[in-house]
Amino acid sequence: MKRLLAMVSLFVLSVTAHAETVSLVGVVDAGSTGSRLHVYMGKPAYKEISNKKINPGLATLDPTPEAVNAYLSKLFKDTPRKMSVYFYATAGMRLLPYDKQNKIYALVQDWFAKRNIKLVEVKTISGQEEGVFAWLAANKHLKSQGIKRQKPLAIMDMGGASVQVVFPVEQARNASDYININVDGEQKTLFVHSFLGLGRELVMNQMLEKNVCYSEGYPMPDKSLGQGDAYACSQKVSVLVNDVHEASKVVKPAVYAEETEKDWYVIGGLAYLAAEKPFKTSQNEFTPQQLLTQADSSLCHRPWLEVEDNYSSMYGLSSACLSASYYYALLSDGYGLYSHEPVHLMPNGSGMDWTMGVVLHKG
Repeated sequence: MKRLLAMVSLFVLSVTAHAETVSLVGVVDAGSTGSRLHVYMGKPAYKEISNKKINPGLATLDPTPEAVNAYLSKLFKDTPRKMSVYFYATAGMRLLPYDKQNKIYALVQDWFAKRNIKLVEVKTISGQEEGVFAWLAANKHLKSQGIKRQKPLAIMDMGGASVQVVFPVEQARNASDYININVDGEQKTLFVHSFLGLGRELVMNQMLEKNVCYSEGYPMPDKSLGQGDAYACSQKVSVLVNDVHEASKVVKPAVYAEETEKDWYVIGGLAYLAAEKPFKTSQNEFTPQQLLTQADSSLCHRPWLEVEDNYSSMYGLSSACLSASYYYALLSDGYGLYSHEPVHLMPNGSGMDWTMGVVLHKG
């Protein structure tokens, strides 16, 4: 036992000493439902060494020193101080008025200044920036796993308030949705579009009274009961996806402008859903049709009490029928993926996050 404790102590001291000599970069993802602090080794390792999440989202806080100071003290508790920090908020903050954002950011800057932690930048990043960071992170992760692709990498990042879709193209069609970046010394042009308001949480809030989107017998807010039908639900969500946000008008032309097939990967909410039963497969991939069919048979057209018994550990189980229908509508009706086109999950349950792209992009 003493020998084991000595070995553990030596390991901790070694890691601590190493952390003092390497360049550490902290990236805060201040999302719509919570904030996560990722700590990375910088060049040349580019490796995550820790991450920590707290709730609720930064955007929900009162812009007062008491609220912000307590929030940040909790987020940064027991983390290294000798690091450079990028503090980036996403869709939750994009929904706030600029004056409230600025008040919160001023308080964030004040907190860092008093603790002598190097704050490189604090701001609300655009959906386009978030998409580029996600693509860079995914590209790096797949290469590190030794995965060789014959097709261009296409990333779908599914957040709570916004969604991003990113893939390389040979030629830009218009200025607003395209960006040129350097990737490992090679210039690439990426199509990048973000839809604010099409994230899972915001879509769920707009479908609370759609009976067909909830399991049979689920108690609805208006006292009626769910009448689950994934196909009918996806059609209702499709109206929001295309008639309101015009996803098919924006993404489909870019997808089909070039005849090159793509390797589609998903991160965020859909990746978490697809990795759980009843959707989970051994192949680490699924098709939009499989997602919808499985949801319809296992979640939607099943009595709510039976669903509750079978999948009690699933996050957001009450809205799982709606979630799967929504993702199908977004992928197939919005982005134009074929119903039997493979969509891949990141390998090894990586937990890969767009924040790694910040470290890669900023150098």
